[in-house]
Amino acid sequence: MAENFQAKLYLDEDTKNLPYDMRADRFVQRINRILQPFDPELKLVSATAYGAFTTHELIPDQEKVTLESTYTHPDVAFSFNYLPARPPMCKDCKDDATVPKKPKKKLSYLKLKEIMLQDLHLELEDADTKLSPIVICTSDEDFEEVIELIISWGFKVILLTNVDAEDSLKNSAHLCSTSWF
Repeated sequence: MAENFQAKLYLDEDTKNLPYDMRADRFVQRINRILQPFDPELKLVSATAYGAFTTHELIPDQEKVTLESTYTHPDVAFSFNYLPARPPMCKDCKDDATVPKKPKKKLSYLKLKEIMLQDLHLELEDADTKLSPIVICTSDEDFEEVIELIISWGFKVILLTNVDAEDSLKNSAHLCSTSWF
């Protein structure tokens, strides 16, 4: 079997916003440039984003049309799924272990996990190719369990995040993406 250099990106937008001033070609160039240190042949082939997408205060259907027209690329399939925003994590809880953590609302996490796992199960069933590298872009600590599961299946995981990765994930590939846009 030949090496598979087609990376799949799962983008957890949650309450953040995709940059509307960046079109798909520039987005793909930036992600591909980030992937180059791992392997010069690694290229993005699909990107799936999940989030509230409230930049222009449009209703979800109108916003989806705007996103799909902005993010159209001949080589990379983009898809967008609306998920309601959830409150940000308690910063004091994260910084100080003595502060009790509030229960998390894992709506976007659970939906993204479900869809990612469906897609990965389909790829695992395909015996003709090697597994695609999986790129997860998130700042959500809830993804630790998902990343460990995907790694245990034999996928290579590249984690892009705007905060430091959880200690247990630092052996997987990790990049700080605060300046990619």
